[in-house]
Parts: sequence; C-alpha cells; structure tokens
Amino acid sequence: MLKERLRAAGPWLLCALWVGGAIAAAVHHTLPERSGWSNDPAVVAGPGAGGDFVLVLNNWSSQAVFTHVVGQLLERRGQPVEFIESDAVLQFDLLADGDAHFQVEVWHNRMASDLERAMDRGVIDAGAHQLRFRDGWWVSDATLARCPDAGDWAGLSACMRGDTASGAAGLGEFVAPPEAFGRDYRTLISVLGMPVVQTAAADMASLKATWAAFDTPAVESETDAATEPDAVRAVYNWSPNTEGGPINGRFVAFPPPEMACFRDPDWGPNPNVTGDCGDPPFYAVSKAAWSGVLDAFPDIWPVLQAVRFDTTDYRQVVAWMAAPGAVPAEVATRWLEVNADRAERWLGQPLS
Repeated sequence: MLKERLRAAGPWLLCALWVGGAIAAAVHHTLPERSGWSNDPAVVAGPGAGGDFVLVLNNWSSQAVFTHVVGQLLERRGQPVEFIESDAVLQFDLLADGDAHFQVEVWHNRMASDLERAMDRGVIDAGAHQLRFRDGWWVSDATLARCPDAGDWAGLSACMRGDTASGAAGLGEFVAPPEAFGRDYRTLISVLGMPVVQTAAADMASLKATWAAFDTPAVESETDAATEPDAVRAVYNWSPNTEGGPINGRFVAFPPPEMACFRDPDWGPNPNVTGDCGDPPFYAVSKAAWSGVLDAFPDIWPVLQAVRFDTTDYRQVVAWMAAPGAVPAEVATRWLEVNADRAERWLGQPLS
C-alpha cells in the first residue's frame, strides 16, 4: 500500500523537489553570507539622515541670526547644514515629516497650539531658552495719572465707563496688533464685560504710529491735560520690544490663567462662562526638532540641547541686524566671536 502511494505521488514529489531547489538557489544568491549579518538595530533613514542637517529659517531677525549661529556651530563640529525657509505655521509640517530637522525659536504666545499639535505627529521639544517674553494690553503713564487703577483690567474698565470725554459714550478703545499676529482679544473683552471696542492696526507701520502717539508722559498740569487723548485707550505691546514700542506705562493685569479658569464657570469674575482669565505673565521661547534627530544625528543632539539664548542675546542681535546692510550669517559670526566661551561650552570642545 505504501509503495503504491509513493508511486502515485512520484511526479508531484519530483516537482516539489525541483521548486525547492530553485528557491534554495535563489536564496543562496540573494542573502548575504552569515558572516555579514548583524543584530544591530536598523539605521534611521529619514530625510537628511547621514547628510545635511536642515534648519528652519524664518523671516524675523532674531530667528535668522540664531539659526545661523546654530548652523555655524554644527559646521565646526563637522556636520554639513542647509537652510529651508518657512513661515511660522508650515514649519511644523516640515519638522513633523522630517523635511526639516530643527527650529531654534518657537514663541509660545503665538505658536504654542501649533507646536502641541505637531508633537502628536513627530515633533519634540528640544528645550527652552532663558529668554522670557510678555505681551498684552499696555496703558500709558498719562492714563495711569487719570486712572490710578488702570493697571488692572477692572480698574481700566471702571475708568472707561466713567470717562465722559470718550467719543463712544463710555466705551474705551483697545488697539490690537495686525491680524497676522494672531492675537485677538474680543472674546476676552466679551466674557469680562469690558466696555471696550477693539480695533486692529492695519500693519506694523500703523501699530508703530499708534505707539508713537500713545507713549506720552504722565500729565503734570491742567495745561498738559489739554493734549490728552479723548478716550481712555490701551494698546498691544510686548517685551522685550525692539521695534520702538512704548516705554512710559505698564502692562494691564488680568485674572491669572489657572486651570480652573477653563473648567469651572464659578472660577473668575464671570460665573456664567469659562475662560474669563488673561494670558500668563510670561511666555517661554523654546526649540523644536524632528523626532528622528537623536537617531539620525546623535553626535549633534547634545549641542542642540545645550544652546540657550537669553534676553540680552535677543536685544543684541536685533540691534546689530538694524544696521544698514546687516546679513544674518555675518551677525551670527559676530555673535560667536563675542560669546566664544559660551559657544565652546555648547560644543563641548574648543572652537576651531
């Protein structure tokens, strides 16, 4: 019986042996020799891996200079770099996809939500700078002379309601920045019930003109009072401000942004809504990177983490960039010369 079965299966057996031999021959010619195998993890082969390190370049002066500072540091460490220009929104897509590898200057007042969304797609926080930033409503010394409590939102509101000189029957004015800044305070005005009309500056030149007219000293006499604005006003400002912003005055304080503000309607001055609080007193400025940087460029990751700029650095490079004919790469070289000790510490080796 067994012999008969083998005799019947003979042709199929020969066919199977022939196919198996062919597969074995193919494997012999395509697989590497055993001595060439490795148990090491696969090398990450994302865009730029093993090649140029790609830095995001934005169109404002401090970011451009600091980006070139990082680029020159990496080149001194032997890492080729290239730059890719992007705006403040699309840059996070580039980082998430690995088409760019590092952004040196993320301003959390304008980019925090974009950064948080990007961190779900492959962007990581590379550490914060020592630079701290504040923006918000600003009242002049002249307004504070008329309304000593105007440095607080409630005092400013009371002053606006009682301002019979206002051309809008008890409504004050807040001059917001251009729409491109993404800083709209109309919801805050509404939930706090402030008697304020928000108007937005058309562009940066218009905002600067408002600052120039707004930045008046405190009123010292009845004669000076004749030159005061008709209505109580506040204007958008930030610090550090290297664009000629107002200096004679102070920021307006709003309810602090505690977690309960966004969860509990009973928290804050308006018991019917959440979100009746202002911005943090200061924002961080941090760095962001493609999540594959540590694997693809392990030798330079410590440098990226070590780089930390502060307010003095920010003011210095912006001032240098204001000079006619200033070029970011040249200003970066100048900064590295002035701050050679810090740069050496960041590199972990003497500068060449």
